[in-house]
Amino acid sequence: MIPAGFDYHAPRSVADAVKLLGSLGPDAKLLAGGHSLLPMMKLRFAQPSALIDLGKIPDLRGITQSGGEIRIGAMTTEHELLNSKLLADKVPLLVEGVSQIADPQVRYKGTIGGDICHGDPANDHPALALALDASFVLAGPKGERVVKAEGFFVGVYATLGVFLINAAREPLANRSLIWFTIWSSIVHGGIMLVQALVDETDRINLLGDVPALFLVAFVLWYLMSGKARA
Repeated sequence: MIPAGFDYHAPRSVADAVKLLGSLGPDAKLLAGGHSLLPMMKLRFAQPSALIDLGKIPDLRGITQSGGEIRIGAMTTEHELLNSKLLADKVPLLVEGVSQIADPQVRYKGTIGGDICHGDPANDHPALALALDASFVLAGPKGERVVKAEGFFVGVYATLGVFLINAAREPLANRSLIWFTIWSSIVHGGIMLVQALVDETDRINLLGDVPALFLVAFVLWYLMSGKARA
């Protein structure tokens, strides 16, 4: 239960973090909340040569509204999301989803960016991001670019390239047009079903264990004439 040796870096800006990520090579890993990476390192399933701790970059935290969208810094914790009055008023689906994540100890340290970048189909934020038609601001050596959530997740535990998520952007919708159902802890590992009515368009996203996905997707297809999107 002791990780292999590694170098530790704590940059103070996004630019410095991106520079380190490029110079340290593919064996370096970004550290957000650490709930997934650190246990794997202790078991030596993961042996990064270096950790780039994002916890001391103030620009990666915060929740703000800009025009017709909410911008959430990648290092914003689940606890901060859960207690945001702005999110509760503008994007209640996100707050309700976050309330189902683990326990207070995990929510105090876990971050929205870490959850998204891990690419775990049983996690909560990928389904929420897809249902809310969110976009991610990615920072890399060539600058920033914005990618829709549906183009960011490319497979199980697989996301688009090696980038640092700067922020998640959630478009605002009329609050009365958002409703949801969340199922969790169905089959080991769980499945999350999120239904969101955004701009009068049904969006249903399923993430979780494959056998459960097939079962629920079939039921939804049968009941809703093919509206389900898995």
